[in-house]
Amino acid sequence: MTLYTIVYASIIPPLLPQRDTQATKGDAMDNETTWPKMPFYIQSSIDGSNYALTAQSGDEQPRGVRTAPLQAPIDFAWSASADQRGGAHLQHIGTGLYLTRNGEELQLEQLDMGKADQLWRVEDLGSPWVGINAWKNWEQKINVYDSDVNGIIGLYNWCGGADNEKWMLVQETSAVTVKSVDYNLDEATKSLNLTPKVLYSESFDNTKSATEFEQTFTINKSITRSRALSLSESTTVESRYAMTLGVSGGFMDFFSVNSDFSFEKSTSTTKSVTDESTETTTDTYDIMMSVRVPAGKLYRYSVIVYNAQFQIPFTATMEFKSKVLGSSPITFTVDGIYEGVNGIRAEVEVTEVSAPNSEPTVTTRIPVEMTKVAETEPA
Repeated sequence: MTLYTIVYASIIPPLLPQRDTQATKGDAMDNETTWPKMPFYIQSSIDGSNYALTAQSGDEQPRGVRTAPLQAPIDFAWSASADQRGGAHLQHIGTGLYLTRNGEELQLEQLDMGKADQLWRVEDLGSPWVGINAWKNWEQKINVYDSDVNGIIGLYNWCGGADNEKWMLVQETSAVTVKSVDYNLDEATKSLNLTPKVLYSESFDNTKSATEFEQTFTINKSITRSRALSLSESTTVESRYAMTLGVSGGFMDFFSVNSDFSFEKSTSTTKSVTDESTETTTDTYDIMMSVRVPAGKLYRYSVIVYNAQFQIPFTATMEFKSKVLGSSPITFTVDGIYEGVNGIRAEVEVTEVSAPNSEPTVTTRIPVEMTKVAETEPA
């Protein structure tokens, strides 16, 4: 029993005058502050060191936490996601796991939205220092036991603002930069299986005339083409970091498939590699129409556009240079798919709709020339 008492005292900080140790999640915390919106580092106050909170090495789960010199920032970054119950979930970006309370122990686990032990509040202890508190009991602080930065990190009751329970949240303001994008056109796929789109349709009634009706005119119509980027499923530290920090720069290329079913590339506005929304560009065309309807007939003329759908694999090379002094640039790659849709050809479909007691019959399809007259900015 005596031996156990000695070991226990060696890792638990000395008990200083406490505030109410029964404070719970329902109690107000007057000096509660907000978590950074950007990824951040959790740096200890002990001895003015640059030791910061990160995951223990190894692949076992649950993972523990430790402090170590802040030298490889990509392994030390955290993000906070506010919860409507109060507090926030703290994700260790390098592992993708979330800081979890297990009694007085700290470990990293998969996100469990129903687990209140994964919620944390932050308390202002006088700029730039904060305390990091368990949401279920804000007297429980993240503490460097015995002020040993190479030792155990766990929860302990309020110690009056001692250095071993004070942390500085250092926001990472640098962004990931896209250095280059390589497209693998040899592995690209193309399809014409989309339903054709009717741009224009009008009926010309010549049933009461004994002579042929003929007319030439121009119609002005818009055709939409689109691009979307999707990142491949990945659990790499770098891809998670890019998704969390955001990316400076991106794609200026806008691909389309032409009438001979080959790719052509143009330049457009920059689209971020992490923006997975579909972006559209509208092109306006003049289309020349020549209409001929025999005497006694009713014809319908329709302009139909056939769209190509395609997917192009890409590899984006990125670089991250942290604001942390002494850190070196980190270069990594992220794979993804460029998806697009565009019209490749148009034709006029002529349908006879005046034949008695019969369904309308397509009499002919005529390729039509389209002249682009305007282009909108991507939306």
